[in-house]
Amino acid sequence: MHQRVKAPQQRPERLELQSNWREADVEDGFCVVAVGDIIITHAIRAKLARKSPALLAILQRGDVVVGNYEGSAIDLKTYDGYPEAESGFAWLLSDPAAPADLASMGFNLMARANNHALDWGVAGLRQTNALLDEAGIVHAGTGDSLSAARAPAFLDTDKARVSLVSYATTFEANAPANDGLGVVPPRPGLNPLHATPHRLVSAEDFAVLKRLNAQEAFQDHHLLKALYGEHSVHLGMALHYRVDPTAAPGSLRIVHEADKRDQAEIQRHLRQAKQTSDFTIVAQHTHEPDNFTTEVPNYLPAMARQWVDTGADMLCGHGPHQIRGIEVYKGKPLMYSLGNFCFMDNSQQVIPPDEWQEQQWMAAEALIGPKGITNPRISTPAEFLEWKRVVGIFSDPIWFESVIAECHFKADGRLKAMLLHPIELGFDRRDADRGIPRLAMDTDENQQQARRILQRLQTLSADFGTRIRIDAVTIDGQASSVGHVELGE
Repeated sequence: MHQRVKAPQQRPERLELQSNWREADVEDGFCVVAVGDIIITHAIRAKLARKSPALLAILQRGDVVVGNYEGSAIDLKTYDGYPEAESGFAWLLSDPAAPADLASMGFNLMARANNHALDWGVAGLRQTNALLDEAGIVHAGTGDSLSAARAPAFLDTDKARVSLVSYATTFEANAPANDGLGVVPPRPGLNPLHATPHRLVSAEDFAVLKRLNAQEAFQDHHLLKALYGEHSVHLGMALHYRVDPTAAPGSLRIVHEADKRDQAEIQRHLRQAKQTSDFTIVAQHTHEPDNFTTEVPNYLPAMARQWVDTGADMLCGHGPHQIRGIEVYKGKPLMYSLGNFCFMDNSQQVIPPDEWQEQQWMAAEALIGPKGITNPRISTPAEFLEWKRVVGIFSDPIWFESVIAECHFKADGRLKAMLLHPIELGFDRRDADRGIPRLAMDTDENQQQARRILQRLQTLSADFGTRIRIDAVTIDGQASSVGHVELGE
């Protein structure tokens, strides 16, 4: 005979999970290998096996190998979409074999929220995700609705069940997903965290801006005053200027403000991620303040620490295409930018006409030549893309030097060891090899490249109180260096 369960006499006002839900639970030594942006055009594993087998060995040590797939993987024979009118600066494309090739290297988790996710439209987004699925790579950050794009993805390994939340602060206006409402269908896209730039100027310069814009009626709109206060000016309702009492006349400093609603929604999905997994990774794709600086966006450190307090076990940052500092908060690694792992935009063969016809490149051709470089009937895609790189922003070796982070964790999810392996992406190699990673070495010819990369990261991380020890190592008979994050107990 079944006994009846006695109902509680008084229902608690709030029903909550047990207080330890934020804790991680992994097998001691659990390893996450993290890289930054993956801009890939075709399969490269075979070349890595010939040219840098030690790099492959690092990837294959990870229980989880995570990166940011930046671009679209498309089989043009079956693709039924078209490139969007706006791209994330270029229409990045890889052939359909690239996801499976990355899986063969060890990648099994991928962030997808970035400014190139919608370069080739919804059809490109869906085909890329389908190819990642076929390759067995779990991915997060995009979907057929905002709820799907915000939702965590889950990867089951032998040592832990892992979740990933992926979002972007840099994207084109058409990229954010949205949910349906009634008969309105949902919009596919990415998981956005809107970040509004505020330009801080001196009181003198602010007075000039305010006077110049006094004729525009929207300046006096009560909603704008309520949102941004009396001491702000809004040019075209897009550029926000505020007074910085410490600013000198003629100076300009830009700070960003993260959207509170987006932040709250991402945090809610982060809670769900940790509540149903053993270990949670947050991936943020941001180009702010801009690609030219190693400065971390002003809002990000505090928000990253909040993610940890909410249950995140590590932050994998990417976007600016160069490395930024590393912080260790409560035993959790916050990697604000891991730079590039692959940077193979030069080897694209398919370029939409929009890219050839962009006014900035046609103006550059008229200014510095050579004549015909933006004409697809005269130049090859390789020639055009190499010219764009040289006259554009990626003409310095700094964009082609980065690290792979090999993170080992204790059973409670706190860092046990963190190794930083410097890589170089062939800045001086032949064009067909540029952007393909290899472990960096310390030969006299390359001016101790591996050590130099780690010293740069050492300096950037010191701002967050992180100490990195650099040790000499020998790899395949060649001198190199490896970084060790020193962990305080």
